[in-house]
Amino acid sequence: MLLDLILNVEHLEYKTKLTYEELKKILDKIFNPWAFNSKYFVTGDFKNKYQFKVADNSIILPISFEEYPAYIKGEIKETDNGSILNLRIRPNISDQIIPFISLFSGLFIIFVDDFEDRYIVFAVCILFGIFAYVFGFLARKKLKKKFERYLDIKNIC
Repeated sequence: MLLDLILNVEHLEYKTKLTYEELKKILDKIFNPWAFNSKYFVTGDFKNKYQFKVADNSIILPISFEEYPAYIKGEIKETDNGSILNLRIRPNISDQIIPFISLFSGLFIIFVDDFEDRYIVFAVCILFGIFAYVFGFLARKKLKKKFERYLDIKNIC
C-alpha cells in the first residue's frame, strides 16, 4: 500500500448486479471509436474475455514514455449475484519516475557539487518533481471520474 501511494496508484473494486454480458456491452459502447460521442474522451479495449485497459485521450503529453496521461487496467469477475469490477488506476510512467529522478538529482547537486547557484538548481529540481507528481495525481483522478461517470457507477452498483 505504501508503494502504491508513492507511485500514485489506486485500486478500486465495484460490486454490481449486472451480469458479465451487460457490463461488457456498456464497456464496448465506451470503447467503440466508430460510435464516437463528444462525452467519451477515453480509449480502451479488451485484452481477453475478462481484462481490459482504458486510457484518457483528452490531454496530449509533449514529453512522455507512454502515449496517454493515465491508465486503468480492469478485470471483470463473475459472481452468483452479478459481477465484480476490479480497477487499477495509475498515471503515466513518466509521472511516476520523474519525481524521484528530480529529487535524487537535486540531492546530488546539493551534496556533491560545489558551485554558487546549487541551491537554485536544487529548488528547480524539487519543484519540477512536485509538478510531475501533482500532474500524474490529477490525470489519474480525472480518468477515474470520467470512467465512473461514463459507466454510471452510482446506478449499476
